Amino acid sequence: MLKDTIIKRRTVRRFTDEKMPLETLKELLMYASMAPSNANAHPVEFIVVSEKEDFTYLAAMDRFGAKHLADAPLAVLIVANKDVCKYWVQEAAMTTAYLDLLVQEEGYQAGYLPFHDNTTDKNEDAEAYVRDYFNIPDNYGTLGILSIGKKDERVRTRKEFPIDEKIHENRF
Repeated sequence: MLKDTIIKRRTVRRFTDEKMPLETLKELLMYASMAPSNANAHPVEFIVVSEKEDFTYLAAMDRFGAKHLADAPLAVLIVANKDVCKYWVQEAAMTTAYLDLLVQEEGYQAGYLPFHDNTTDKNEDAEAYVRDYFNIPDNYGTLGILSIGKKDERVRTRKEFPIDEKIHENRF
C-alpha cells in the first residue's frame, strides 16, 4: 500500500554491495516515467551509473553531501530535455519522487542528491560538473542523482505528525 511505502521510506546513504538487477531497475524507470507530464511531453531521461570510477568522480564534488556516492552500488542520474518542456524541473522532480517510492516498494532504499541550482565544494555549478563528465548535451537539465541499494545502516522510523497547522482552507 502506498501509505505504508511513504511511511517506511527514509534517505539512505550507506549501502551493502548488493545491486538491484538491471531488468528490475528498467521496470521501475518505466513506471516512474508515468509521472504527470505537461502535454504528455515526457522530457525526463535517465543515466544508470554503476562504474566505481564514476562514483568516485561524483563523490569528489562535495565532501559532505556526495561522499556516500563513492560506495553506492548503483545510481540513476535524472536528466530532462529542456527543449521538449519548459517545466522540466517539475517533471523531473515528480519522476524522481515516483522512482524513490518504487525503489522502496521493491525492497531497496535510495538517497537523493540535487544538482540543479547547486554547487560543488569548489563553488562550481554542479550541473556543469556532471554534464561535462557524463557527456550530457547542453539542452538537457540535470536535476540530481538517486543512489539505490540495500541499506547498510540504521535509520529512524518516520512517524506521522499533526498536519492541521499546515493546512489552510481557501486562503492562507
